[in-house]
Amino acid sequence: MRERRFGETLGHMNSRSALIPVSLDGADDSIVAAAPAITVTVSQAAVDHLAAWTRDQRTIAVHEAGHTVVAALLGLSLAAVSIKSHSGGRLELGIDADDQPRFRPDSMLRNLITASLAGLAAEQRILGEGSETSQSDIAQATQIAQTRLNAGLVAEYPPIDVGSFQYGGVPQAFVERQADLVIVQTERARAEAQQLVADHADQILAFAARLFAARRLDGDVLVAALREVGVDLEMPR
Repeated sequence: MRERRFGETLGHMNSRSALIPVSLDGADDSIVAAAPAITVTVSQAAVDHLAAWTRDQRTIAVHEAGHTVVAALLGLSLAAVSIKSHSGGRLELGIDADDQPRFRPDSMLRNLITASLAGLAAEQRILGEGSETSQSDIAQATQIAQTRLNAGLVAEYPPIDVGSFQYGGVPQAFVERQADLVIVQTERARAEAQQLVADHADQILAFAARLFAARRLDGDVLVAALREVGVDLEMPR
């Protein structure tokens, strides 16, 4: 077996939930179970698939760690984070909890935009490049930026409901102005996310390793994992 590092451990769970390590060395690749003692020969294609899965999970772990650590630093309420799905991970915020405001204040909206873009920033900083995993994050950031405009929370934009223009459609000037200000908001948030990730890259990587191993962290376990890597939910940025 090659030396195991973060992101390189491949495995499969048997009926007893025992970890079955996978050898990638040599032509005769096999899966060897610790208990019961059995050996199952698998094709190179299967091994390659497992290796690709692990690369995906590593990317998702870093991505979701970026979201989680930056959200914590910004004071957003956290509920859970997981990377159980092969198609992606998920950070669940506690913004719907009873102790959270029903109507989100502007400071929270701005922080949500920044946290949405922190996953991509973490990939770029820690892995050297981003991936297509951020498409939904960018959509979310764009929608929140548009919400701020619609709610009259952007000083550079007049408090006007463009949907009220029933005849002749929305004036092009408003469409262009909205687009410009959505870009301004997301660019500012991206810069903030990149700075926070750069300042806390070690904590993000350490948290990603814990998330990679656990697959899901929630409640007190999530809080403890963040504190273990040096992110106190009460700490100032």
